[in-house]
Order: sequence, then C-alpha cells, then structure tokens
Amino acid sequence: MPVLFPLIGNPLDHFLFFFRKSLFRQDFLEQVVLHEFNRLAGFAEEYEDDFVKAIIGHSMKTAESDRGIKQRELDNLLKLDNELDKLFEWLYEDICCKGRLSKPSYYSG
Repeated sequence: MPVLFPLIGNPLDHFLFFFRKSLFRQDFLEQVVLHEFNRLAGFAEEYEDDFVKAIIGHSMKTAESDRGIKQRELDNLLKLDNELDKLFEWLYEDICCKGRLSKPSYYSG
C-alpha cells in the first residue's frame, strides 16, 4: 500500500491537512445533496401527479414488504406455540398419566 505522505514533521500539519481535506469533501457533499434535493423538488413541482404516484407506489411496496416480514414472524411464532403445546401435553401425559402425580396435584401447582 503506497504511503500518501511521509510521517515526518509537525503532527499538527498532518491533522490540518486531513481536516481541510475532510472539510472540502463535506462542502462538496453538501452541494451535491442540495443540488439533488432541488432537482427532486423541481420534478415534484413540474410533475406533481407522477410524483405522488411514485411516492404512493414506494409506500405501498414498503408496507407490503413490512407485512411480509411480520407474517413470517407470526408464522414462526405460531409454529413455536404449537411445539410448546405439544411439549406441555407430553409433560402432562408423562407426569399425570403414569401415576407419578394426581391430576388435582398437577393443577394445584
């Protein structure tokens, strides 16, 4: 990996070099974001109906995606609930039906 600059001299100079460089990048990024925002605002103003349709379409896709994720979570939780029901049923049968514990004692805790 090539060295960008020699690590000799005043450390403050190195800090200022990178600080100025990062400020330049930040300024450039702010200009790019502002330009894109203005471009989007101009599009929204000029093609208002198309813009609204695009926003609604995006919102619907996002909601549909979220719904799919929530549905998968629900399916997994229902599957887990069924497995737990089977385990509790097995425990009940194992403890109560084999005569280790009477049913009233089992239910009383």
